[in-house]
Amino acid sequence: MLVVLAVLIAMAVAASAVLLPVVIGLGLAYVFNPLLVWLERKLRLPRVLGALLILFLVVVVGLGVFLFVLPHVVSQALLLLDNLQRYCAWLANEWGLDWSQLRGWARQAATDLMGAVSAGAGEPAATTQAATTVPATMPTGWTGQVSWAAVLKVIAGGAGITLGLIGGTLALVSYLVLALVVIVYSFAAFAWRMARIGPWIAGFIPESKRRRGMEVLGMMDRAVSAFVRGRLLQALVMGVVLSLGWMPWVPYWLLLGLFAGMLNLVPYAAAVGCLLAVGLTVLDTLAGGTGAFSWWLVAGPVLVYLGAQLLDGWVIEPVVQGKATGLDSLTVMVAVLVGGTLGGLLGLLIAIPTASCLKILAKEVVLPWLYAEE
Repeated sequence: MLVVLAVLIAMAVAASAVLLPVVIGLGLAYVFNPLLVWLERKLRLPRVLGALLILFLVVVVGLGVFLFVLPHVVSQALLLLDNLQRYCAWLANEWGLDWSQLRGWARQAATDLMGAVSAGAGEPAATTQAATTVPATMPTGWTGQVSWAAVLKVIAGGAGITLGLIGGTLALVSYLVLALVVIVYSFAAFAWRMARIGPWIAGFIPESKRRRGMEVLGMMDRAVSAFVRGRLLQALVMGVVLSLGWMPWVPYWLLLGLFAGMLNLVPYAAAVGCLLAVGLTVLDTLAGGTGAFSWWLVAGPVLVYLGAQLLDGWVIEPVVQGKATGLDSLTVMVAVLVGGTLGGLLGLLIAIPTASCLKILAKEVVLPWLYAEE
């Protein structure tokens, strides 16, 4: 069974890009399962209809928020992209670098790259160098050593890179659309059949150990569902609090606030958003010439972040999540690092629920068995 488990884990890591939408759908089913149970018991609404109703409400609310927030997020993202060159130029000037020289290095690197493309296509290095030193406007009757085959190969290489970028963009968009479809279908499937999962699993447990086994599985289920519900609510609250709190200081307050809230799905990851907020606030003030450096540029966003963390850790998490995982902070940090190293984004999302289930299994099954053997 350990070998089978190891093989399944390896397959899941290898197919994490495919399994991630399924895991998200399962997580959403866990989040809304108590509401489904309430609708089924109180309103006598079948689970399939309850799942469809919840899905409809989530889509409507999500589209409303999306349409309201998206224009502002896109506007701030475009503004950030437009200001990046100004930030880089200011940093180059402060560090004693020549911005025009840096741009020349970038052009030379692009030229060398295209030369490498033509050389990889079979053109000698000397010919490639000659082709890259051709003047922009060739005089009439100029008979320098130009290999038009090399020029065509460079053009073909550039066209290949362009087509690759277009293909990559189309592949990303296709994956996002397919992932959304898989998430919706997985949510509906898990929400509809979640009441049958318990009896189905019970059939694999020997009758003599079935009662105790279902108790242990119930502990795992409560830990995982409470963690998932808690993290989603914490991410939402963190995004709203940081966005509103950073409004007076941070130039891209909505973009960075929502980004930090999304990062809060993984414990301690929202600190990356705080660092970006501080760095961009200082850069925008100094590079734009709108003011001198002040420690409030750093303290303002940091104090808002610390206040959001206190609200998260002392109010939201105890009420929504409680002690469901039963893990201390060091174990949570190690689990996140190990999960991210082994499984990427999927590993980050399932690291803490997996660690919590392993702790419950060790405490309720393995340790009593070892003590009994003694």
